[in-house]
Amino acid sequence: MASDPLLHLTQRFAMYFIPVLIAILATGLARLYQRRSKGVAACRKLGLDPRSNIADEHAPHYDGAAQKEQGGKWTVKSLWTYPVKSCRGVELGKSNVTGLGMQYDRLFSFAHYTKRETSQEKPPKLGWSFLTQRQVPALTKVKTEIWVPDPSSEDYEEDHPNVLSEGVLVIKWPRFSAWPLLQRLLGHSMEMSVQLPFDPTQDQIKSNGMELTDMKIWKNQASALKLASTREGSAQSAGWIKDLLRYLDLECRRQNPPFISKAGHRNPGFTFDMTKPFALLRSDPSAPRQVFRNAPTKDVVGYQPVIGFQDAYPLHIMNLASVREVAKNLEPGSPLLSVRNYRPNMIVVGGDAYAEDEWKKINIGGATYYVSNRTSRCLLPNVDQDTGRKDAVEPNKTMMKLRKIDEGCPTSACLGMQMVPAVEGQKVVRVGDEVEVTEVGEHFYIK
Repeated sequence: MASDPLLHLTQRFAMYFIPVLIAILATGLARLYQRRSKGVAACRKLGLDPRSNIADEHAPHYDGAAQKEQGGKWTVKSLWTYPVKSCRGVELGKSNVTGLGMQYDRLFSFAHYTKRETSQEKPPKLGWSFLTQRQVPALTKVKTEIWVPDPSSEDYEEDHPNVLSEGVLVIKWPRFSAWPLLQRLLGHSMEMSVQLPFDPTQDQIKSNGMELTDMKIWKNQASALKLASTREGSAQSAGWIKDLLRYLDLECRRQNPPFISKAGHRNPGFTFDMTKPFALLRSDPSAPRQVFRNAPTKDVVGYQPVIGFQDAYPLHIMNLASVREVAKNLEPGSPLLSVRNYRPNMIVVGGDAYAEDEWKKINIGGATYYVSNRTSRCLLPNVDQDTGRKDAVEPNKTMMKLRKIDEGCPTSACLGMQMVPAVEGQKVVRVGDEVEVTEVGEHFYIK
C-alpha cells in the first residue's frame, strides 16, 4: 500500500516543528520567569542562599569526640530564622536578636479552622489552630525570603509601601506542571510566589481586608492578624492561598503514600484533612505571648519574656555534635539526619556531644542568654527537610532510646536547648562568634 504523501509531509513537519515550538515557548517562559523574579521594589534580599555554613555538617570532624580532641572554643557555625512557622528557613551570616528572639523568626503561621480546646475555651469551639510539618510535612518545601528596605535601591522612597511595612515576606512553592519536558528545558521548576508586608500598615490592613483573630498554639491562644484565607466569604480570600493548599495536599500524598511496615503493618501514609479552611496569620505585634514556665522572671531579666509564633521560648540552640551522635545510632538504612530537621536558630560547634544539656547561662558575641530548659521533641524531626517525606521511625525511635533524660518530661526525648535573652534590647549575633559557657547546672522541664 503506497504511503500518503500528505501524511508523510505532516509527520515530518511535526517532527521538526514541535521541538522548535517547545524551545521557543521555553525561552519565552524563562524570560517571563526571570522578569517576575527580579526582586522586590525598594528592598534587598537577606540570606546566604545558595551557599550554606552547614554544607559540611556530616564531616567526621564535627563528631563530639573529634571536637573534644581539638580542644577548641565553642563558636556559632550557622544562624537561621524562620519567618513562617514550619516553612523553609533563611540562613543568615548575622542577625539582630531582641526579647522576641531572632529578628523575623516565626512571625507568620499557617492555620486551619477546626474544633479546638484551650485553657480559655471549654468545651471545644471552632477556631484557628496552628499547622506544622507534624500534620503537613510538605510545608518544608515552601520557601521564604526576607526583603528589607534598601535606601540604595533606585526605587526607594520613604513613603513606599514596602518601606512603610518594614520589608516584605516572599513565599514561594513549586508549581505542578502537565509539561515536565518544558520544565527540564527551562532548567528549573516553575514556582508560584506571593509578596506580603512584614508589618502591615493600617492602610494595608484596611485595603486588603485583613482582620484580627486568634490562633491556638498548643494550649494557648495567640492574637493574630489574618492575611489570607480559603474560607468561603472571607474578605481575605485569595487565589494564591487556594493554589498553595492544593499543592500541599498533592505533595504530601505524593511523598507520603500508604505502605506496609517491616513488621507487616499497613501505614496509611498522609491522612490529614486538607478540606478545612486554611489561612495565613501574622503574629500581633501589639500582643505577643508571655513566656513563663522555665523562663527567667521579670524580676531577674528586667522585662517580661515574650514570643511570637514560636512553640514556647524565643530562641533555640543546638550543638552539631549532638545531632551527629544521634545520627550514628540510627537504624541501618535510615535517611541521612541533618541538624536542619530540628529547626534551630543557632548551631554551635566546638565540644563534646550533649555538653549543652547542663548549660544554664552563656555569652555569645558579648550578649548574655539564659538557657532555660531542654527542648522536648515531637515527631517533626522525622520529616526530611528537602523532600517533605516523613519517616515512620527515625530519628524518633533512636532518640526515645537515648534521650529520655529530663525528669520533667520523662516520656519525651530531648535534644537542643531553649533560651531567653538576658536583655530585651537589640543585640547582634554573627557566625563565628565565640560561645562562652558561664554557668552550668541541672534542668527540670516544666510543662
